[in-house]
Amino acid sequence: MKNFLFICLAFLSLSACKPKDVPTSTPACIEKIIKEGDKQDDVQLVTRYEYEGDFYYAVTPGCCDKFTILYSSDCEEICSPSGGFTGAGDGKCPDWVADLGEGIIVWEKE
Repeated sequence: MKNFLFICLAFLSLSACKPKDVPTSTPACIEKIIKEGDKQDDVQLVTRYEYEGDFYYAVTPGCCDKFTILYSSDCEEICSPSGGFTGAGDGKCPDWVADLGEGIIVWEKE
């Protein structure tokens, strides 16, 4: 009986662990930004970041002192963390952007 209870408790505790929902595809609005930017040769790289369960996308331009733009997963523009003439972005990013860490490349120009 003790073994049965132990097995039941172990099963319940493991079934309570739910894996984090990681997007399997890039949101349609980000895909649209990529497609339009690629036509104009204006997007070089798109990197996905996760912060506190939300996903963010940094769109890096291909050339010439333009800002990298950080978007939410619904394409709300957050800020420009890098790029521009100084390379330091627009200086308008919230503090948490510095904590984004390593991202995952979701698209790169060939």
